[in-house]
Amino acid sequence: EGFDFVRMKPDSITSTSGTMEGVSINVLSEPGVAYAIYVSMSDLQDTKLKSGEFGFKLPSGNYKAIWLNPVTGKVDKEEFFTHSGGEKKLDSPAFNPDIVLKITQTEDN
Repeated sequence: EGFDFVRMKPDSITSTSGTMEGVSINVLSEPGVAYAIYVSMSDLQDTKLKSGEFGFKLPSGNYKAIWLNPVTGKVDKEEFFTHSGGEKKLDSPAFNPDIVLKITQTEDN
């Protein structure tokens, strides 16, 4: 919800780092405007909740980041930040087996 998916494309550049092994990250983006990021654990037998730090290459600006549970649609974490450009590291809330991160540029924080 809230994405203009027609303008978004697969993006292999935005995701720059992560502290969790066995995790895949898929990004759709409209660079500088909106990023839909799907984080998924590859070991579905592991039932423990996990969290980690993930890096994303973003242009300078003000942003809103929302971590969502893709099953329930519940917001697990929300934050606003101002970024000077380059890599921005964000800490995920605990999740298993997957979580969605929605990053949108805002006019101000």
